[in-house]
Amino acid sequence: MGKRDLDQFIEERSKRKNEFSGTYWEKQKNEWLEYLSRFYEKVKLWLKDYEDNEMVAYNFVPVDIYEENIGQYKADKLILTIANEQISFEPVGTILIGDAKGRIDMKGKNGTVKFLLVDKDANGSIVKIVVNDEPDKQGVHKNLQWKIATPPPSVKYLELNRDSFSDAVLDIIND
Repeated sequence: MGKRDLDQFIEERSKRKNEFSGTYWEKQKNEWLEYLSRFYEKVKLWLKDYEDNEMVAYNFVPVDIYEENIGQYKADKLILTIANEQISFEPVGTILIGDAKGRIDMKGKNGTVKFLLVDKDANGSIVKIVVNDEPDKQGVHKNLQWKIATPPPSVKYLELNRDSFSDAVLDIIND
């Protein structure tokens, strides 16, 4: 025991970290940014009917996000103005507790709505504890979609579509 064992432990962990640090985490980040971009495209599609009368305006602002293993990177925050009411869509990240692979917080004067990127069949939050310091080597997530998360303590996932999105927007901006 002693220093020799500590040296061996650190060397083994260093090899594992180097094995996943570059390519794997870069792939995770890029996948997350792609899902984020698709989310914004859906928002614009759902609000397209209101663009002609200039009741909707979009402004994308780059923000810095820091996540363990990925590091610091830039992502777009959407500032949406609807009938002179401002809403921000703030990307939180992709390395989250629980089963979500991404989160965006929609904030308005009356509160926050959380959008989670989860398995398309998920109906509520599942927290798994896995004792493993190696990430899933596949790196690409299939069957993910954005859903609305209800507030805790009993978090449920609601389907995200034009109607549920419209309801969520009204909840945070309507007097």
